Amino acid sequence: MNYRKVIFPALVAGMFLGVPSSYGQLAKDSNVSLSEIVNEVNKLLSNPEDDSKAKLNLEVEALIKAKSEYKNLMGASIYSYIGEKEKGDKVREGLAKKYPKGITAREQAFNAILDNEKLSAAKKLKEYDKWKKKFPRERFEQDLKDNKGDFGFNTVSFYDMASSRLASQLIKEGAYQELNTVVEEIRGTRGMSSQFMSLSKQLIEKGENERALALIEEAYNGENAKEEKSRNPRLLGSLASSYAEALNKAGNADKAVEVLEAKKSADPSTLTSADVVLLSDNYNKAGKKLDAFRALESYYVHANADESILEKIAAIYTELNQGKSDVERFKVALNDQVKEAKIAKYKSEMIRKDAPGFTLVGLDGKEVSLADYKDKIVIIDFWATWCGPCINSFPGMQKVVEKYADDSEVAILFIATWQREENYKEVVENFITENNYSFHVLLDEMKDKDKAVVSAYEVSGIPTKIFIDKSGDIRFISVGSGSDVDAIMDDMTTRIELLKQES
Repeated sequence: MNYRKVIFPALVAGMFLGVPSSYGQLAKDSNVSLSEIVNEVNKLLSNPEDDSKAKLNLEVEALIKAKSEYKNLMGASIYSYIGEKEKGDKVREGLAKKYPKGITAREQAFNAILDNEKLSAAKKLKEYDKWKKKFPRERFEQDLKDNKGDFGFNTVSFYDMASSRLASQLIKEGAYQELNTVVEEIRGTRGMSSQFMSLSKQLIEKGENERALALIEEAYNGENAKEEKSRNPRLLGSLASSYAEALNKAGNADKAVEVLEAKKSADPSTLTSADVVLLSDNYNKAGKKLDAFRALESYYVHANADESILEKIAAIYTELNQGKSDVERFKVALNDQVKEAKIAKYKSEMIRKDAPGFTLVGLDGKEVSLADYKDKIVIIDFWATWCGPCINSFPGMQKVVEKYADDSEVAILFIATWQREENYKEVVENFITENNYSFHVLLDEMKDKDKAVVSAYEVSGIPTKIFIDKSGDIRFISVGSGSDVDAIMDDMTTRIELLKQES
């Protein structure tokens, strides 16, 4: 994970932990942990007052001057976070030389081994062993403990990443004898299952099906043998998919079907498109056409599958009916089932609670109140210019705005929140103008989070969309978003039309 992006997670959620009220650069105190420094920085970032900005600058200066690589990196990360990437990069440049046994030097030394095309696989292994001795894991485990957190530095997890990267390189080179040595090192570690799953997929791509099967089988059996309370259901599901694929590639279709049927029995919703196609294909080969049909049909109806699945269903349907039925009429009927299942799912997610009232100012300077939209369906989209998922969703949201532009029953409001700039209005306005979005944008309270609308609606992450019905009740809360325009249109339209039907 890139530490530049995750070092201040509390800020994203609008949560700031308490720190001592007396101020002096914490970074100057060798007894203060990185955890305490992060808490202080979050507090300063949450307060746009000049006095806090001055304190933040002092803290960063103290961090980059400290005799600690972790503090130096923390300072560099803050620079990157507040938009001064060049300063951050400059701090990082000399760290490997300044701390020859530190995490920057450790990463650079490992990359040098991996990137050296002149080294044979055997030589890389020898250099890798030397690298582990020069940068012993135990030392960094102690650092992790002292820092009271990792903060995205990969303090200890880098060793798992290193073994995985080396193993991947050896697979690319076809150096399977050396690969066995690295696999033995991975075996028994906490991340073994995930690493073996990844390596198995790479081996399948190289046509090494038996090697792939051996790794994924060990990982799957190990996770499956755990007591239920100790299992990771999501990991086990992913392992089952990879195991079934490897079994199928190795010619053991019956066992592959058995594994996927067990996965389906545990939780049908975890089946992937690849799982269902593999099941169906093997049912078909075994002459179980009806089973093949049912597996695909159920998945298509309940999982919002794509057209390729529908075509497979149609082909089996035609075979089962010996070409005597109207396949196009069947497709229409099946798609009607899909719509019904989707609506039933959305209805199950509906809630009902009072929507807090508010009055905010728009980019045009006019005040807007929720009360202005009495007897209308109101959608509120909480967003920020720095929020990647928000921005990725906007092409789809623009289509939604255009669809309902002339609909007197629907109002869509985009509340810009959690902006950190002093000139946030200008930043938001420029973003909307540059992207030609026809959004009705309102500006949330940015200085006092307790007075912010985003806080009144108990939003913990953005983008979050609130759907309010004509009675003023919140009926849907949608957190997060993809970037697929059609999927966003479908999701928004389905929710809005359901609320229309209720009125």
